[in-house]
Amino acid sequence: MLKCLTIFVQIVNKMKKIVTIFVIALMAFKGQTQGVINTMKSSPWTFSLGWAAIDDDGKKFEGLLNAKDSWNYNLFPAQIGASKKMTNKLNLNMSFAYVNYDAKNRNGENAYQEGTFWALDANTQYSLIKIKGLDIQTIQGIGFTKRDPGLDPNMATLNTGLSFNYWVKENWGIALHSQAKWGLSNISDGGSYLHHGISLFYVAK
Repeated sequence: MLKCLTIFVQIVNKMKKIVTIFVIALMAFKGQTQGVINTMKSSPWTFSLGWAAIDDDGKKFEGLLNAKDSWNYNLFPAQIGASKKMTNKLNLNMSFAYVNYDAKNRNGENAYQEGTFWALDANTQYSLIKIKGLDIQTIQGIGFTKRDPGLDPNMATLNTGLSFNYWVKENWGIALHSQAKWGLSNISDGGSYLHHGISLFYVAK
């Protein structure tokens, strides 16, 4: 637990860069900025806690279900997040995931040395389809990933994906999500990976 807290403290500076990029993006839409700010101020926080599985075998979209050799994950919850509404269909989400980096196939190589993996992401989620209690959302955003050890130990990423959110009650539910994270300085090689997760989310009204 102390190790996780230490890592969390180390990423504060990285968070500043991510937030700065989002502020610049919002300023580019001056006509809508005030409305977005007002919505974010008035909307309640949504918090999430869950599990993450990192497929970082460097084989692009091959062997997607080879969890035994290619997935890195923990038995305990290792993913937290917080989000706010920007518009009726768009949310801004900040999340942090930490897993033991111990799969046999990692970052484009066969590796046996255990390590750590964490990712900090700032994503927007757009509500694409709503069917009764199910809300299907697209995921798009940016992030920063640290692998120790790894061929690409520090990597900025461009994130794309889908999230399936099922509302169990009015203010809480379950989210199943999957993202492709493209390493901005090494997209075609081991810098990119897949991030899967399942989380419980709660709207703090």
